[in-house]
Amino acid sequence: MACFSFFTAPRSVFQRSYAYFSFFLGQLWWLTSFTLDVHLDVLQSTIARKSFTSMLRRIQYLSALNALQKSASKMHLGSPEKLDSRRSDSRNPA
Repeated sequence: MACFSFFTAPRSVFQRSYAYFSFFLGQLWWLTSFTLDVHLDVLQSTIARKSFTSMLRRIQYLSALNALQKSASKMHLGSPEKLDSRRSDSRNPA
């Protein structure tokens, strides 16, 4: 109701057009800032999700490598490189 009386108050044409323009500019500013805020939030969450996923993959890789090294040391084969070389030697008896 206050906005309605603001625009219909008896003023000059210049004052009324300035009021319309400033109201429109304020609404445009609000819409632009809201849209940018939403897009930045989505972008930040996407970046965070991708970095979290890559971090999780790195942790899974390191834990698998650690498990491989432990199993290789339990079988007294040595390092995983020796394990790979023994596998390739058994496949290609040249």
